[in-house]
Amino acid sequence: CDWSSDVCSSDLICRRILDIGPGVKLAGLDLTGAQLAGVDLTGANLKGVRLSSADLTGANLTDADLSGANLVFAQMRGAVVRGANFSWAKMRAANLVGVDMSEAITHGADLLHATTSGDIDFATYLRAFNPNAEFWVGKETDSDRSPTQNDGT
Repeated sequence: CDWSSDVCSSDLICRRILDIGPGVKLAGLDLTGAQLAGVDLTGANLKGVRLSSADLTGANLTDADLSGANLVFAQMRGAVVRGANFSWAKMRAANLVGVDMSEAITHGADLLHATTSGDIDFATYLRAFNPNAEFWVGKETDSDRSPTQNDGT
């Protein structure tokens, strides 16, 4: 399977081709945007996998190795991560609402703008990629706009 092709990156096709479940070995694959909500990935080898913008809502990642994984803007609401290894993972703007990270390994993980309450808004998503960006807010026309920094002022 050529993971760079549009056909194979389709969730429907790839989930049928891959035997996704406990102990699966997907290290280093590009699964950007994968729909893995509720999937049991206990003990999976996901080292260095690209799961940016993936839906892992309610997934079981117990004892999974996600070291060096890209989980930028991943939706992980309610995922179980007991014993999971997120060392050096990129988790910017990840949705971690309802996720107990206390028993996960997070050494060196990048959790900038990850959220543990509410949902991630678009401005937070943009800040995860460019923390120094200026945003235009609150005005209808360009001439009425004034720049604001990320501190909310």
